[in-house]
Amino acid sequence: ESFTANCRYKARALEYAKRKRTQLGLGGEDWWIYYLDEENIVSKEALDAIIRYIGKQGKERPVAVGAITYVRSGSLISHLCDSVRTLGYVEAHFFMQYFGYFYLQGENILVRSDIEQRVGWEFGDALAEDLLNGIEIRSKTKVKFGWHGGTIQSPSPETIGDLMKQRRRWYCGGLQGVFKRRMPLWQRVHLSYRLAVWTLGLFTIAVSLLVILSHQIPFWAVMFLVPMWLLFPVVYFVGALVDGVSVGRAVLMIPATPFLAMVETSSAIYSLVRPANGFDVIRKQPLFEQDTVDHLRSSENGVRESVE
Repeated sequence: ESFTANCRYKARALEYAKRKRTQLGLGGEDWWIYYLDEENIVSKEALDAIIRYIGKQGKERPVAVGAITYVRSGSLISHLCDSVRTLGYVEAHFFMQYFGYFYLQGENILVRSDIEQRVGWEFGDALAEDLLNGIEIRSKTKVKFGWHGGTIQSPSPETIGDLMKQRRRWYCGGLQGVFKRRMPLWQRVHLSYRLAVWTLGLFTIAVSLLVILSHQIPFWAVMFLVPMWLLFPVVYFVGALVDGVSVGRAVLMIPATPFLAMVETSSAIYSLVRPANGFDVIRKQPLFEQDTVDHLRSSENGVRESVE
């Protein structure tokens, strides 16, 4: 209770840990921080990828991201909606490879400790501390971001209601970044564009249906709508396969793409109508039964030896 910092929610815990590392002498270039959420499952292969990255690219790119695959926690719709997030990892990989920068996520992030010490987590009433942290790292240190290549698992939200609350915090956190943070113009435009696409998805679906029903497809509709018709079914299909959905069910997702996109866009509209007023607890069922957890714990020594 005596701890004071200019931050709330998850950022407060991260800032506390950062200062504790300073006290323990773990804030230099020889130490790396690996950020996870409590429900993530990290494999030996993911740790091996991180170790290789530190050895090969850690000096040049001291901030790195990896992909996440999603498993069903409760709602099938919630799980299938997470399939679109595969596109985000492809986009992040592209930007990091060619531009050396992208917005950070809250999980599967690797940051050298001295970089975290310089930036910290004091972002006030931040709803998306990971997004703001990435912006501040780029602004204050100018370091390049990398792709460490380690993939972890995470459960999707248990219900559609949990999915909507999760997306609402992300959306409102993105608006905080656009309107409250200092950043180069191109970054502000990029973030604004991403939020606009998220918000206008429902409008795009409606216009698409009107165009189809009218049996007349004007040139502007071809230029604007057809690329989205082609892109999003492919993204959902490939994302579902990556997340372990059977081929048959993934094929059925293609005609269901407008419905899944409508769920995502509805969360953006929900965010505008009822903005997030803090953090919500998002329910997620555990990935493993207890006997599997016990087996993982019994293998801890082997994983530690691999890390060493």
